[in-house]
Amino acid sequence: MEYNSELLRKVQEAELSILEDVKKVCEENGLTYFAIGGTNLGALRHNGFIPWDDDIDIAMMRDDYNKFLEIAPSKLPESLVVQHFSTDPNAAVYFIKVRRKGTLFVEPGRKHTKMNHGVFIDIMPFDYVTTDEKELRKYRRGARFWKELYISKNVAVITANCKPIIKILGTIYRCVSHILLMPVSKRWLFDKYDQHIQKYNSEVSELISSRGEEANEWPYNDVFPVRAHPFENTEIMVPKNAEKVLEIQFGDWKKLPPEDQRVNHMPLEIKL
Repeated sequence: MEYNSELLRKVQEAELSILEDVKKVCEENGLTYFAIGGTNLGALRHNGFIPWDDDIDIAMMRDDYNKFLEIAPSKLPESLVVQHFSTDPNAAVYFIKVRRKGTLFVEPGRKHTKMNHGVFIDIMPFDYVTTDEKELRKYRRGARFWKELYISKNVAVITANCKPIIKILGTIYRCVSHILLMPVSKRWLFDKYDQHIQKYNSEVSELISSRGEEANEWPYNDVFPVRAHPFENTEIMVPKNAEKVLEIQFGDWKKLPPEDQRVNHMPLEIKL
């Protein structure tokens, strides 16, 4: 399927509605969140969504993330569900998705996963990481290793937008991995991945990272304290030095990409 402008806008409005409910829980319970990725970019460059974007990504430091995971199921409206391995063992990803019941946004490669497929926003955890470059490279490699195993356990295809040959080879690799991992417990894989990601949290550091991804690896003082920024008809919290964070992640973030690189998360099936 393909979006038209009307359908894309309806998806964005559905996600904004979820964001407002999540913001309310955070504000009423002293939890700090901030926009990341394309949502941070959209806020700074467009005062809202990137025009062709169809998702919202926010993040929290691990303590607030864990607190949100604990309280949100009872604090959010009944129309929303908190999806995470701890609340739904069939969840396909490591991080939290807050989904709208009674809707559908079926992502490629996940159609046959027996989980809630509602329209969602993503909530990512951030953790302290070492500033020792050698140890940090080792940490990133370990994060990629456990992430790939965990995803391969859940999804047997490549779902990212990439060159066709990479997608074909990646899908072959992932299918083989998926079969080999059948005897391995998903609980065990999640725990190993989770333990690796959090391995430096006992050491307060000047550097924080989301899931060991170098693009999401920023100085703590460039993120906190967060600040409010206009986003569509509301506001969203962004990193203190959001512009510097965007330079780290995207380079020249003010420049629009060529039209053939303006991609989104086109679902296989959608119902609002």
